[in-house]
Amino acid sequence: MSNTESHTIKTGESLTLTFQGYASAGYLWSVAHKDEGLHIDHLGTIAPKTDAIGAFGQDVFSVKADKAGEYDVRFALTRPWEKGTEPAQTKHFKITVK
Repeated sequence: MSNTESHTIKTGESLTLTFQGYASAGYLWSVAHKDEGLHIDHLGTIAPKTDAIGAFGQDVFSVKADKAGEYDVRFALTRPWEKGTEPAQTKHFKITVK
């Protein structure tokens, strides 16, 4: 499991999370777990600035909660067609909403 990153936001406020992406190699970031009450939207994938195979892009997510509390969310970097395999990378966040 990865290290946990903590963030504090206000109720109704959005937190933008950007991850280095590897879409050109078939890897995509997705939500592996989120606590109830947390809303997450994938805002899109920013393409690499080069056509080189394996070049890095970025995946951008918006995280928001409508009420105060402590929330846990995990993201996983996987190749969607490789079922039953461990993620290449994970990111874990503790979100405090005030």
